[in-house]
Amino acid sequence: MTIYQDKLRELINEADTTVAGITSNVVQIEEISDELQDQIDAITEAVTTPCQTDLVDRLTNIKLPDIQITEPLAYLDYDAGFGDLGYGNDLQGWRIQVDDPLMIDPPTVLYEYEGTGWDSDVSLTQWVQDWDFGNDYITKPLTAGSTYGLSPYLSNLQSAQAILESNATKISDSKAVFARYI
Repeated sequence: MTIYQDKLRELINEADTTVAGITSNVVQIEEISDELQDQIDAITEAVTTPCQTDLVDRLTNIKLPDIQITEPLAYLDYDAGFGDLGYGNDLQGWRIQVDDPLMIDPPTVLYEYEGTGWDSDVSLTQWVQDWDFGNDYITKPLTAGSTYGLSPYLSNLQSAQAILESNATKISDSKAVFARYI
């Protein structure tokens, strides 16, 4: 019997305890992950979705019709990231434009958030600010000087959980493999 075989015996004897500890950690991570997902869902459903819905409703049913009275070719234009939860996205990517009837000139911007024709609608400003706040709270990377990015935090926990589960499997399997060399 060598010192190395003694160490293998020690690993085998400690394997079940180690796996039990890992399993306990995985359960805790699952509980924290569930809570984080609930927080993400709450911010999304109670803040960002209503802000976006109210903003779109105000733009399409009040702002655009008001402009269409004098500009019949007016339409709303949203940029690619409008309303998508993701770091750096915001609700500011919209404008009301008017096409040239002959399509010779590019569209004229009549109404843009904090831009041409902006009328400082307090409700629009509040919805944009609140949506941006909620989006940042959910999506800001943890490496961007924050500790509150719920989605990155959840993603990191899920990665840790996968690593722990893989470790538990390997440690459990090691009992049979190492036993052959004692």
